Amino acid sequence: MEVDSDQPVSSFYERAYSLEEHETKDFYSAWAATYDEELIDGRGYAMPVRCRAAFATYVTDRTTPVIDLGCGTGLLGRELAGLGFETIDGIDYSPEMIERARATGIYRELWNADLNDPLDIVDGAYGAVAAMGVFSFGHVNAEALDEMCRIITPGGTLIIGVNEVFVDENTLVPKLERLEADGAISLEVREHGAHMPASGVNGWVFVATRTG
Repeated sequence: MEVDSDQPVSSFYERAYSLEEHETKDFYSAWAATYDEELIDGRGYAMPVRCRAAFATYVTDRTTPVIDLGCGTGLLGRELAGLGFETIDGIDYSPEMIERARATGIYRELWNADLNDPLDIVDGAYGAVAAMGVFSFGHVNAEALDEMCRIITPGGTLIIGVNEVFVDENTLVPKLERLEADGAISLEVREHGAHMPASGVNGWVFVATRTG
């Protein structure tokens, strides 16, 4: 992905790695207005395109309901709509981010929630769940995977895009492997590649199928 080196880059991205959990909502509310500009134009954020590719390959039914967890301004939602997905819901912790996502006209339903808490969603409600950029320090922890798996219909798909810094912290992959050992999921893909090219940060895309 080409990065526009002339774009001004704010300090939000660097600060995001050092947040405490209680700071997260206000931080992203303040970032909402410049989020897309900084990440896409300024830093070449690769995860929306990488997660789109995973959806294109592993979620073939475009009528299945999808939920975009940590939807932010709707970067991934736009990619999914471009693939032809018809029913996309979204959750984010920041009301300001949700309003940006709502303005895209892509999402069926949007609501505010903390992904570290139990989700007010029935079991098996979605054929596919996306968690792009939500697992990070001071953001969403690996134990949230239990709820993410619960809301996927059996045979449905979980797609995660995450920076390598958090993966190296070594709670996410062990949790995925425990879920697989317990028969809850089958971990199909572990793909390392670009994340934030202009910042020299790579990341991982994980694809899992709910089996239990």
